[in-house]
Amino acid sequence: MKKTIFVALFCALSLFAAEKEVTLKVSGMTCQMCAKTVKETLMKTDGVKEAKVYVTDGKAVVKTEKDIDVPALNQKLKSHGFTASEAGK
Repeated sequence: MKKTIFVALFCALSLFAAEKEVTLKVSGMTCQMCAKTVKETLMKTDGVKEAKVYVTDGKAVVKTEKDIDVPALNQKLKSHGFTASEAGK
């Protein structure tokens, strides 16, 4: 029983530790509908677990299960009229 609990806990912690997060600067957002479109587009991307979009700051925080391919996210957003780059770079 103890071994099963340990294995389950170890697996859960391994998944949590593998999570990646990046903050994107998103250009072209002017309203809440824009933010909704950006969020929906990001969430449809393979591996994205969570996306929080802040229209007033022009940013999106993306959490994924693996390394984040920012150029790929940018390409998806470009098809909706937005551009994205990693914030601070």
